[in-house]
Amino acid sequence: MLLLVLSSFPVLTSARAISKSGDSEQLADAQKLLDEAMSERRQTMRQELETWLKSPDRFHQAGNHFEWRVENDHREWLLQIINDVRVGSWVELGSPDDFDASQQQVDEESARHLALMELAGMFQSVLLMDEPND
Repeated sequence: MLLLVLSSFPVLTSARAISKSGDSEQLADAQKLLDEAMSERRQTMRQELETWLKSPDRFHQAGNHFEWRVENDHREWLLQIINDVRVGSWVELGSPDDFDASQQQVDEESARHLALMELAGMFQSVLLMDEPND
């Protein structure tokens, strides 16, 4: 489940609109710059994530389950990645205020985003509750 969430990063390929009012040409230029910067940042984070996941001691079997190791200096970074998946999935669902209503018309894509959003929230909770061990 964790790897499913992490492999979904980044969910969004562009930033949310800067503003809905103002000079449309200036807003378009600013939006383009923001999208480029966010895309570059997400690509860098994606590469860092892939390298981090390949660490030989990242996951290890402990009895009948697996444990994963997160260094203290990577907790905030990992929370940002997981939050990107959670918020991105919410945006892909149309940013609903009422999840009960949004779940009534579930197709395969929306079911995927609902699951990613819930799983990401669970892993955020685990990271926030777990006492650092480094």
